[in-house]
Amino acid sequence: MFSAEIYDKRRKKLAEGIDDGLILLMGNSQLPMNYPSNYLRFRQDSNFLYYCGLDHPGLNMIIDSNSGESMLFADDLTVQDIVWEGERTSVSEMAEASGIQRVFSSEKLSSYLLKSNPIHFLPLYREDQEMFLQSLLNSSKTDASKSLIMKVISQRSIKTENELEEIESALDVTAEMHKIAMRQTGDGISEQKIVGKIEGYALENGRHLAYPIIFTVHGEILHNNNYINTMRSGQLALNDSGAESPLHYASDVTRTFPVNGKFTDIQKDIYNIVWNMQDSAFNYCKPGNSYKDAHLTASRIAVEGLTNMGIMRGNPDDAVAAGAHALFFPHGLGHMLGLDVHDMEGL
Repeated sequence: MFSAEIYDKRRKKLAEGIDDGLILLMGNSQLPMNYPSNYLRFRQDSNFLYYCGLDHPGLNMIIDSNSGESMLFADDLTVQDIVWEGERTSVSEMAEASGIQRVFSSEKLSSYLLKSNPIHFLPLYREDQEMFLQSLLNSSKTDASKSLIMKVISQRSIKTENELEEIESALDVTAEMHKIAMRQTGDGISEQKIVGKIEGYALENGRHLAYPIIFTVHGEILHNNNYINTMRSGQLALNDSGAESPLHYASDVTRTFPVNGKFTDIQKDIYNIVWNMQDSAFNYCKPGNSYKDAHLTASRIAVEGLTNMGIMRGNPDDAVAAGAHALFFPHGLGHMLGLDVHDMEGL
């Protein structure tokens, strides 16, 4: 975790941007995989992590927008829980570590919320969250607060030095994952074997993946999570993978390379087009410049290169204006990184 002071300042700044009422930040709960006691790996809600850093299931937090005071609603583990799961930091210790002023049992959350109006909360992305919120409010109405969304986005968009260090920490592991993939890939090797190697490296270093690995000789399928192919010389392998930092900040790197270590002439030409697109985007992405313009600049370089190769025809500016580049460049130039690999996409 960061220091309690960092989380306290974040919460107070959030409260200052909301006119009235209570801000409800819900932590995630454990979800069963195929029967009640066999859980999926727990991942805390990113907004909850940003404002308190507490990485345990069954926690919820309220911030009073008028006073700036924070309240943690949670329960300590029972003896039965401890027998199966081991001891956990107490709720009071969690609150102290995060700079939260008051602690209440989970059963008091609903009554506390029902005393207030309005109640601000963020968009829900899990059905269990929606059902939980409905039970808290005794209502089926679950409309997220636009003012809260905008305030959270404004805070989380600007990364502090501590956050950048976390992302760099994630990238250190990710870089080695990609090197392993390049070294281990070869004719006759299965995609699954490489996926096992690079995910194993992340786990070996105490990290989890920021998203499921995409490793495939069929890179035309944008989010391909099947690893069923045996790779052959002459093919290209695409590796889109990234690890999280210890505090769950994400990394995301995509690289394409020849299975046998040597590009064909046409593969080399395409690779160099993409290199030039990336280089131009790096130079363009500076304070005051438009990210959309950076994307369009890279798109124009793609069209120019493909036209020179005889794959496309016509005027590059006209082609980009008509969206023809999207046949070969169907996604965006990139995305924000943070506690989500597509940072704040859920907002």
